[in-house]
Amino acid sequence: MANTAALMALLGVHAGVVDACLTAPTLHLLFGLSQSAPRWTLNDYLLGRCSLSAAAQRVPIGNNSPDRRSLLVVPADPNHAAVVKAYRQAYDVESLGESCQKLAADLGLDVLIIDTEAGLPPSTLNCMAAANAALILLAPDKQHFQGVARTVSVVEALAIPRHKLAVNSVVPLLDDDEVRIRVSQIYGWEVAAVIPYCDALMALGSASVFVLRYPTHSVTARFH
Repeated sequence: MANTAALMALLGVHAGVVDACLTAPTLHLLFGLSQSAPRWTLNDYLLGRCSLSAAAQRVPIGNNSPDRRSLLVVPADPNHAAVVKAYRQAYDVESLGESCQKLAADLGLDVLIIDTEAGLPPSTLNCMAAANAALILLAPDKQHFQGVARTVSVVEALAIPRHKLAVNSVVPLLDDDEVRIRVSQIYGWEVAAVIPYCDALMALGSASVFVLRYPTHSVTARFH
Protein backbone atom coordinates (compact mmCIF):
# COMPACT_ATOMS: atom_id res chain seq x y z
CA MET A 1 0.00 0.00 0.00
CA ALA A 2 2.99 2.30 0.44
CA ASN A 3 3.53 2.39 -3.32
CA THR A 4 -0.10 3.32 -3.95
CA ALA A 5 -0.03 6.03 -1.30
CA ALA A 6 3.23 7.50 -2.65
CA LEU A 7 1.89 7.63 -6.21
CA MET A 8 -1.27 9.38 -5.03
CA ALA A 9 0.83 12.00 -3.26
CA LEU A 10 2.95 12.52 -6.38
CA LEU A 11 -0.23 13.12 -8.37
CA GLY A 12 -1.26 15.88 -5.98
CA VAL A 13 -3.78 13.88 -3.97
CA HIS A 14 -3.89 14.96 -0.32
CA ALA A 15 -3.32 11.44 0.97
CA GLY A 16 -2.43 9.63 4.15
CA VAL A 17 -1.54 6.06 5.08
CA VAL A 18 -1.89 4.26 8.41
CA ASP A 19 0.26 1.25 9.31
CA ALA A 20 -2.36 -0.93 11.00
CA CYS A 21 -0.24 -4.04 10.47
CA LEU A 22 0.76 -4.07 14.12
CA THR A 23 2.43 -7.49 14.08
CA ALA A 24 4.72 -6.65 11.14
CA PRO A 25 4.97 -2.88 10.68
CA THR A 26 6.97 -1.62 7.69
CA LEU A 27 5.95 1.96 6.86
CA HIS A 28 8.59 3.43 9.19
CA LEU A 29 11.26 1.66 7.11
CA LEU A 30 9.77 2.39 3.71
CA PHE A 31 9.45 6.12 4.37
CA GLY A 32 12.66 6.49 6.37
CA LEU A 33 11.11 7.41 9.71
CA SER A 34 13.69 7.33 12.49
CA GLN A 35 12.97 4.93 15.34
CA SER A 36 15.16 6.99 17.67
CA ALA A 37 13.10 10.16 17.33
CA PRO A 38 10.61 10.65 20.21
CA ARG A 39 7.47 10.43 18.06
CA TRP A 40 4.09 8.89 18.77
CA THR A 41 2.88 5.82 16.88
CA LEU A 42 -0.45 4.13 16.21
CA ASN A 43 0.28 1.88 19.19
CA ASP A 44 0.49 4.92 21.47
CA TYR A 45 -2.91 6.06 20.23
CA LEU A 46 -4.41 2.61 20.90
CA LEU A 47 -3.01 2.74 24.44
CA GLY A 48 -4.57 6.16 25.03
CA ARG A 49 -1.28 8.03 25.20
CA CYS A 50 -1.99 10.46 22.35
CA SER A 51 -4.52 11.43 19.69
CA LEU A 52 -4.33 9.77 16.29
CA SER A 53 -3.43 13.09 14.67
CA ALA A 54 -0.46 13.43 17.07
CA ALA A 55 0.91 10.14 15.69
CA ALA A 56 0.75 11.37 12.10
CA GLN A 57 3.98 12.50 10.42
CA ARG A 58 4.23 14.43 7.18
CA VAL A 59 6.78 12.87 4.84
CA PRO A 60 8.15 14.64 1.72
CA ILE A 61 7.55 12.68 -1.48
CA GLY A 62 9.49 13.10 -4.71
CA ASN A 63 12.46 15.29 -5.54
CA ASN A 64 13.66 18.44 -3.84
CA SER A 65 11.77 20.90 -6.04
CA PRO A 66 9.82 23.66 -4.24
CA ASP A 67 6.47 22.14 -5.25
CA ARG A 68 7.29 18.61 -4.10
CA ARG A 69 4.44 16.70 -2.52
CA SER A 70 4.04 15.19 0.92
CA LEU A 71 2.26 12.23 2.43
CA LEU A 72 0.78 11.87 5.90
CA VAL A 73 2.07 8.68 7.55
CA VAL A 74 0.90 7.11 10.82
CA PRO A 75 3.56 4.49 11.66
CA ALA A 76 3.21 1.52 13.99
CA ASP A 77 5.70 0.72 16.72
CA PRO A 78 8.25 -1.85 15.42
CA ASN A 79 9.77 -2.59 18.81
CA HIS A 80 9.63 -6.19 20.02
CA ALA A 81 7.41 -5.52 23.04
CA ALA A 82 4.86 -3.68 20.91
CA VAL A 83 4.77 -6.47 18.33
CA VAL A 84 4.29 -9.11 21.04
CA LYS A 85 1.44 -7.08 22.49
CA ALA A 86 -0.17 -6.98 19.04
CA TYR A 87 0.12 -10.76 18.66
CA ARG A 88 -1.65 -11.11 22.01
CA GLN A 89 -4.36 -8.70 20.75
CA ALA A 90 -3.77 -6.53 23.81
CA TYR A 91 -4.67 -3.26 22.06
CA ASP A 92 -8.13 -1.70 22.15
CA VAL A 93 -8.97 -1.47 18.44
CA GLU A 94 -12.73 -1.03 18.80
CA SER A 95 -12.75 2.59 17.65
CA LEU A 96 -9.81 2.42 15.22
CA GLY A 97 -11.90 2.61 12.05
CA GLU A 98 -13.99 5.54 13.25
CA SER A 99 -10.86 7.33 14.47
CA CYS A 100 -9.29 6.97 11.02
CA GLN A 101 -12.42 8.47 9.47
CA LYS A 102 -12.18 11.40 11.89
CA LEU A 103 -8.46 11.86 11.15
CA ALA A 104 -9.17 12.10 7.41
CA ALA A 105 -11.96 14.60 7.98
CA ASP A 106 -10.03 16.76 10.48
CA LEU A 107 -6.97 16.99 8.20
CA GLY A 108 -8.96 17.42 5.00
CA LEU A 109 -7.49 14.34 3.35
CA ASP A 110 -8.74 13.24 -0.04
CA VAL A 111 -7.77 9.65 0.69
CA LEU A 112 -6.67 7.76 3.80
CA ILE A 113 -5.25 4.28 3.15
CA ILE A 114 -5.22 1.81 6.04
CA ASP A 115 -2.68 -0.97 5.54
CA THR A 116 -4.15 -3.77 7.65
CA GLU A 117 -3.07 -7.15 8.93
CA ALA A 118 -3.52 -10.15 6.69
CA GLY A 119 -6.54 -12.29 7.51
CA LEU A 120 -9.39 -11.06 9.69
CA PRO A 121 -8.09 -10.06 13.15
CA PRO A 122 -10.18 -7.54 15.14
CA SER A 123 -8.11 -4.56 13.96
CA THR A 124 -8.71 -5.43 10.31
CA LEU A 125 -12.42 -6.07 10.83
CA ASN A 126 -12.82 -2.75 12.61
CA CYS A 127 -11.12 -0.84 9.81
CA MET A 128 -13.14 -2.68 7.17
CA ALA A 129 -16.38 -1.75 8.91
CA ALA A 130 -15.51 1.95 8.58
CA ALA A 131 -14.12 1.79 5.03
CA ASN A 132 -15.78 3.01 1.84
CA ALA A 133 -13.37 1.09 -0.40
CA ALA A 134 -11.37 -2.13 -0.12
CA LEU A 135 -8.38 -3.37 -2.09
CA ILE A 136 -7.30 -6.94 -1.39
CA LEU A 137 -3.79 -7.95 -2.40
CA LEU A 138 -3.31 -11.65 -3.11
CA ALA A 139 -0.63 -13.98 -4.37
CA PRO A 140 -1.35 -16.43 -7.20
CA ASP A 141 -1.42 -19.63 -5.14
CA LYS A 142 -4.27 -21.90 -4.06
CA GLN A 143 -3.74 -21.55 -0.32
CA HIS A 144 -3.84 -17.77 -0.52
CA PHE A 145 -6.94 -17.93 -2.70
CA GLN A 146 -8.81 -19.78 0.07
CA GLY A 147 -7.91 -17.18 2.67
CA VAL A 148 -8.88 -14.32 0.38
CA ALA A 149 -12.27 -15.95 -0.23
CA ARG A 150 -13.13 -15.42 3.46
CA THR A 151 -12.06 -11.79 3.31
CA VAL A 152 -14.08 -11.22 0.15
CA SER A 153 -17.19 -12.61 1.83
CA VAL A 154 -16.74 -10.26 4.79
CA VAL A 155 -16.29 -7.23 2.51
CA GLU A 156 -19.50 -8.15 0.71
CA ALA A 157 -21.35 -8.70 3.99
CA LEU A 158 -20.25 -5.24 5.18
CA ALA A 159 -21.51 -3.80 1.87
CA ILE A 160 -18.33 -1.81 1.28
CA PRO A 161 -19.34 0.08 -1.88
CA ARG A 162 -16.07 -0.12 -3.82
CA HIS A 163 -13.89 -3.21 -3.81
CA LYS A 164 -11.20 -4.58 -6.10
CA LEU A 165 -8.41 -7.13 -6.14
CA ALA A 166 -4.72 -6.86 -7.04
CA VAL A 167 -2.57 -9.90 -7.79
CA ASN A 168 1.04 -9.63 -6.69
CA SER A 169 4.30 -11.41 -7.61
CA VAL A 170 2.98 -13.10 -10.75
CA VAL A 171 5.79 -15.19 -12.29
CA PRO A 172 6.66 -14.75 -15.99
CA LEU A 173 5.35 -18.24 -16.84
CA LEU A 174 1.79 -17.01 -16.18
CA ASP A 175 -0.05 -14.84 -18.66
CA ASP A 176 -1.25 -11.59 -17.06
CA ASP A 177 -4.58 -11.56 -18.91
CA GLU A 178 -5.28 -15.17 -17.99
CA VAL A 179 -4.50 -14.44 -14.34
CA ARG A 180 -6.79 -11.40 -14.40
CA ILE A 181 -9.66 -13.37 -15.94
CA ARG A 182 -9.23 -16.37 -13.66
CA VAL A 183 -9.12 -14.34 -10.46
CA SER A 184 -12.08 -12.20 -11.52
CA GLN A 185 -14.12 -15.34 -12.28
CA ILE A 186 -13.27 -16.92 -8.92
CA TYR A 187 -14.35 -13.97 -6.79
CA GLY A 188 -16.65 -11.99 -9.07
CA TRP A 189 -14.60 -8.85 -8.46
CA GLU A 190 -12.68 -6.59 -10.81
CA VAL A 191 -8.91 -7.06 -10.79
CA ALA A 192 -7.37 -3.61 -10.60
CA ALA A 193 -3.78 -4.67 -11.28
CA VAL A 194 -1.54 -7.64 -11.95
CA ILE A 195 1.94 -6.97 -10.55
CA PRO A 196 4.67 -9.22 -11.98
CA TYR A 197 7.42 -10.78 -9.93
CA CYS A 198 10.34 -8.35 -9.97
CA ASP A 199 13.92 -9.00 -8.85
CA ALA A 200 14.49 -5.30 -8.19
CA LEU A 201 11.40 -5.13 -5.99
CA MET A 202 12.41 -8.23 -4.02
CA ALA A 203 15.98 -6.97 -3.62
CA LEU A 204 14.79 -3.58 -2.36
CA GLY A 205 12.67 -5.20 0.35
CA SER A 206 11.58 -2.64 2.94
CA ALA A 207 14.54 -0.32 2.37
CA SER A 208 12.53 2.18 0.34
CA VAL A 209 9.32 2.71 -1.61
CA PHE A 210 9.76 1.02 -4.97
CA VAL A 211 7.90 3.56 -7.12
CA LEU A 212 10.03 6.37 -5.67
CA ARG A 213 13.32 4.51 -6.11
CA TYR A 214 12.43 3.33 -9.63
CA PRO A 215 9.99 5.88 -11.10
CA THR A 216 10.50 4.75 -14.73
CA HIS A 217 10.41 0.99 -14.08
CA SER A 218 7.77 -1.08 -15.90
CA VAL A 219 6.48 -2.36 -12.56
CA THR A 220 5.95 1.23 -11.40
CA ALA A 221 3.71 1.66 -14.45
CA ARG A 222 1.63 -1.30 -13.15
CA PHE A 223 1.22 0.41 -9.79
CA HIS A 224 -0.05 3.49 -11.62
